[in-house]
Amino acid sequence: MNLLWRLNQYERPLVGEAMKEALLEKTKFMEEQIENLNRATSRLVSAVSEAAEDALRDARRGLKRSYAAAEGLIGEAAQTIKHHPVRCVTIAFGVGLALGWLLSRRGQNRY
Repeated sequence: MNLLWRLNQYERPLVGEAMKEALLEKTKFMEEQIENLNRATSRLVSAVSEAAEDALRDARRGLKRSYAAAEGLIGEAAQTIKHHPVRCVTIAFGVGLALGWLLSRRGQNRY
């Protein structure tokens, strides 16, 4: 009995050491996994950031084009009004009459 107790006494520290080594290995593995996750997260953040910057740049470019197109249309309208003022006033008067007539009929149908 005394011999078994001695063997168990020596085995216990060995089991404890094996457990410590296994725990250290698992801890190292988890640290590696966390580092890999951090790297993947950094790559993802970079990709999302670049995509957002590209989208913002494209939106600004589109806005500038739209603004330039609107300015061009305003310029063309001003030139048309300068060259054909009577025609433009007549068209505006006709559009106003048509809208007034449509809106007045709409108001009559409500009641």
